[in-house]
Amino acid sequence: KNWMQKFMKNRYYDIIDCGGGGDCFFLVIWCAYNKASKYSVSKLRKIVSNEATPEIFETYKKLYNDFVISIKTNKDKIKEIEMDNELKKLSKEMADLTEKNKKLKLSFKKKMKHNDRDEAARIINRGKLVILKFKELKEKFKERKTKNNEQIKKMENENDFSRELMSEHEFMKNINSLHEFKNII
Repeated sequence: KNWMQKFMKNRYYDIIDCGGGGDCFFLVIWCAYNKASKYSVSKLRKIVSNEATPEIFETYKKLYNDFVISIKTNKDKIKEIEMDNELKKLSKEMADLTEKNKKLKLSFKKKMKHNDRDEAARIINRGKLVILKFKELKEKFKERKTKNNEQIKKMENENDFSRELMSEHEFMKNINSLHEFKNII
């Protein structure tokens, strides 16, 4: 059983390959009329072309343009997210704290070498504050990065969907008038 027979719960349905190559809609109609010469693909296209109105043309053009704009807008937003200045700022602050922690460790070793335990204890306390601040920044960084990645993934999925829909209207790419629209049909 093919999927149509299962779906319709009827074994008398069959799937017939009518061809394609940009003519699939017209070929299906032609096949439905038992391949009658009265309804050739070119004649069917002519019938549809004659029925094309300015409203239909505008609808197709608007759909195509909306898909193009949506994809471009999302690409621009993705670039903006990837250049996130807040992430860069957090990253720099974490690098600065890492450097500060290294300097504190060196100072601690020097103070311990000279038996200056009071100053070494103060350095340890400052180091603890640096570590706490670093952990706080690291958590903010992770949260922001995760949020950005989720936004990017969402926009990429939207773009995939828009591209799929746009491919059905790709023939409108360079069509700018009802006359051109009728000719391409």
